[in-house]
Amino acid sequence: DAFNQLIQLSPHQGITCPQLIAPFLKDDKVSIIRQALALGVPLEDTWSCYTEEEQPCGLCNACLVRDFALIKAGRPDLATVKGRELYAEGSELTTRLFWRFMSRD
Repeated sequence: DAFNQLIQLSPHQGITCPQLIAPFLKDDKVSIIRQALALGVPLEDTWSCYTEEEQPCGLCNACLVRDFALIKAGRPDLATVKGRELYAEGSELTTRLFWRFMSRD
């Protein structure tokens, strides 16, 4: 909103001003993935990796967030192999910590 208000203050005689539209600004990554899946977006052809390789690394923050969202949205097959491994390791650790806590006297 602030950007759109600012752009209207600039002098623009006869020029159509751009408008910033961010429809997913308040959505979390899992809901965005679910919407993309419902719309038939070919997510298998996309990735968010920060590296400049031909395949996503599965370790950078963009890969980790995307992989987690894909797994939580029910499509772990679209996550990187590394992302699936890290998610499984994290789930196993969480389960062990939970049961250790629950079995305390």
